[in-house]
Amino acid sequence: MMGHPISIADRAERLGIDVADFAELRAVSIKLGKPNAGSIQEAAPNAKLFDLKQTARKLGISEDQVRGFVKAGELRFINLGLGKKRPRMRFTQTDLDDFIERRGQRIAPCLSTERRSHRIGSMTSRPGATGFTARRNAQLAKTPKSLKQ
Repeated sequence: MMGHPISIADRAERLGIDVADFAELRAVSIKLGKPNAGSIQEAAPNAKLFDLKQTARKLGISEDQVRGFVKAGELRFINLGLGKKRPRMRFTQTDLDDFIERRGQRIAPCLSTERRSHRIGSMTSRPGATGFTARRNAQLAKTPKSLKQ
């Protein structure tokens, strides 16, 4: 990605907005002299870029958990900062929707422990417990005397 610049169409697609709207937002933000997410959101609130705090509130989790999902690679973000040590993370609505879709789970009942799946008839074991020594004595009584020690 270092060798070629990202096209306007790609940037608009990443943000989940129309190319014409992106071009207009870009022009307004450049005109304001602040080409960052704050000026884009001031120019058009429907750009759907959320900062860390807004994203955490939207997902119902803490900011540390959002950072953890970003670090694990589960949640995409846009870095609006110039440095690499402290990225200025912004999140699009489509990235949040994708994250929610991927994390969605359905709990399937375990067939071996569910009550309806148990057999009702033809038991294979006898009720009651047999002690180890009783079982051993019964086994020894069956064996011929010449094999006993």
